[in-house]
Amino acid sequence: METVTFDPDQVEYILTAILTMAACISAFLGFNAWESVAK
Repeated sequence: METVTFDPDQVEYILTAILTMAACISAFLGFNAWESVAK
């Protein structure tokens, strides 16, 4: 079993993907909360 080496570019890509996903989720949840308050 070979060891996996991380390239700096790969780590940056993964972090960007995670941050983007987190931003989308928080925006979605925030919009739902705002809609329920607005009603």
